[in-house]
Amino acid sequence: MLPVVVTRPAPDHVRLLNELERQGRPSIHAPAFRLIAQESSLNAAERAELMVKTSALIAVSPTAARRSVQVFGTQQLSGCKIFTPGAASASVFAEHRLSVTVPEAYGTSEAMLALPALQNVQGKVIVIAAAPGGRSLLAETLESRGARVIRVELYRRERLKPSVDFLRFLKARFHHPEDFYSMITSAMTFDVLRAGLPKALAEVWMAGRFVVSSDRLRAIVQSAGSDRVILAASAADADMLRVLSD
Repeated sequence: MLPVVVTRPAPDHVRLLNELERQGRPSIHAPAFRLIAQESSLNAAERAELMVKTSALIAVSPTAARRSVQVFGTQQLSGCKIFTPGAASASVFAEHRLSVTVPEAYGTSEAMLALPALQNVQGKVIVIAAAPGGRSLLAETLESRGARVIRVELYRRERLKPSVDFLRFLKARFHHPEDFYSMITSAMTFDVLRAGLPKALAEVWMAGRFVVSSDRLRAIVQSAGSDRVILAASAADADMLRVLSD
């Protein structure tokens, strides 16, 4: 079975690596970022006041979901609608018995923006729990629909150098070419990993197969030079795994 490069940051990579191991498929963890919790710029009173006004909270990742529960608490979150892009993020809230809306097509901002509940948002306050950068389409589109969007940054990304295991993996294929998959669910991750590799190893990486979670990502990876990009139904682990075949 062909090996798989998993680029999800810790700890969100664990389930995927465990499933690959269960299937007997070799895997390499190659994160582009370390996710670090950061304190909200709002004090407790300001957070409480914000949540009273908030109609909806969008947690853009499992880390954003975990930090939202930690920072706002379940009681405050129970007073607004909660949206996440995928099942992993939703499960964080579900563990605390909070209702969550998830699009059928997991993982993309476009799928979230197509939800009926996010269409008529004129005058509503919508909080986006996220890290600095990324998911700008959500805020821009919701604002164009008349919402007042407040971005609350509850964690940050710290760029990582390519892991030793990832470099070793690519070097081995530089000398003895063998096929492999790389799973990509973020344009930022793809750009950071590619830029961090020496040119020769970047070429080895781009010669492999890519599994991506959206049409937008497929276009980005193809424009970078790959002609073997497979589109998964969503960014969910099950959908990313489903398209592997060799």
